Amino acid sequence: MNNNRSLQLKKPPSKLTKKEKEYKEQLRMTQSKLRVLAALKKSLGIVTAACEETGISRRTFYEYLKHDEEFKQKVEDVQDIVLDITESKLYQNVAEGKEASIFFHLKCKGKRRGFIEQTTLINDHKGLPQKMVIGGQEIDFS
Repeated sequence: MNNNRSLQLKKPPSKLTKKEKEYKEQLRMTQSKLRVLAALKKSLGIVTAACEETGISRRTFYEYLKHDEEFKQKVEDVQDIVLDITESKLYQNVAEGKEASIFFHLKCKGKRRGFIEQTTLINDHKGLPQKMVIGGQEIDFS
């Protein structure tokens, strides 16, 4: 029987040493971490978006975070960059006179100057709450 199909030789599977396999896996994981860090910056620190873009699970992301101090530090650096961006927007809003931003900033940064909401609980002689003062307003429980 004459068969016109040409014979194709299959390459034998390459046999990698254990060390070579470990190196290959480490390289794959490092590339994955670099991709997810880039995606994390792009998504302004949103883990789910970064994982979806790079095709890794959130669980894998948190495993990287748990077991790799350098990766963890780089994630924290991204979070600091995002915080800087957010803080600059807050200051921009304050400069534009937006009241909610002004109040928020004073409550957070102006505490030492008295810009703080306090909650005070006043108990009776038996230790039961009688009234509560929240931000200057009294709530009477009696």
